[in-house]
Amino acid sequence: MQGDTVTEGDLPEPRKRPKQERSKIVFDAIKTACRQILDTEGSENLTAARLEEVSGVSVGSIYQYFPNLDAVVAEVFRGYWEETFDRYMEQSIALCRQEGIVPAFRYVIRDSFNYHRDMLTRHKAFYQRYHRHFMMNIDYMETTKKRVLEFSKQMLSIASETKPIRDIDYKAYMLAYGGTEIVQATLTYSPDKFFDENFERTYCNFIFAFIESDL
Repeated sequence: MQGDTVTEGDLPEPRKRPKQERSKIVFDAIKTACRQILDTEGSENLTAARLEEVSGVSVGSIYQYFPNLDAVVAEVFRGYWEETFDRYMEQSIALCRQEGIVPAFRYVIRDSFNYHRDMLTRHKAFYQRYHRHFMMNIDYMETTKKRVLEFSKQMLSIASETKPIRDIDYKAYMLAYGGTEIVQATLTYSPDKFFDENFERTYCNFIFAFIESDL
C-alpha cells in the first residue's frame, strides 16, 4: 500500500553455506525452487511445504541451511541484482559510445525501473524492507554505489569526447548518490510509484536536465 513504511533490519542469512559438493547441490536446489515459485506462483505461495514439493528437499533439511524463508529469498534476490547490474552497465556503456549519453541513461533508467518493478511483484514486503541491502551492497556496504559512481564517470567521460562537460567528478558523484537516494526513498515510502509511468518519465527528465545543464 502506497505510503506504508517498513522497518529495515539485517538481511537474513543462511545458517551455513555448503562446502561439500553434495551440500551445494541441495543448497542450490532450494534456491532454484524458491526462484521458480516467486517467478511463476507469487510470494503468497512460498511456504515451507511448497518449497519442499518443488525442490525435492525435505522441510527439515531446508531449515538446516536456512533459519526462515526470508533467508532463502535473500539468496535468490542477490542473484537477481548481480545479473541485472552487470548487464545494464555493459550494455549502456556500448550505447553511450554509439548513440550518446541521453539514450544510454534512458536505457539504464528503464532497465533499473523494470528491475525494481519485478522485485516488488515477486515479493513486495520483502523487497520494500531489504532493498537497500541489494542497492547499496551486493555483499557489503556501499559496493554498488561505488560501482555506480565509476560507471557514471565513464559515461560522462565518453560523452565529453564530443561535447565538453565540466566538473565530471562532481556530476558523477551527484548522479550516483543523488539518483540512488531518490530510488531508495521511493522504495521505502511509496513503492507503488514504480508502477506509475509518470514517475519514471519525471525521473528521466530530472536526470537528463542535470546531465545536459552545460553540454
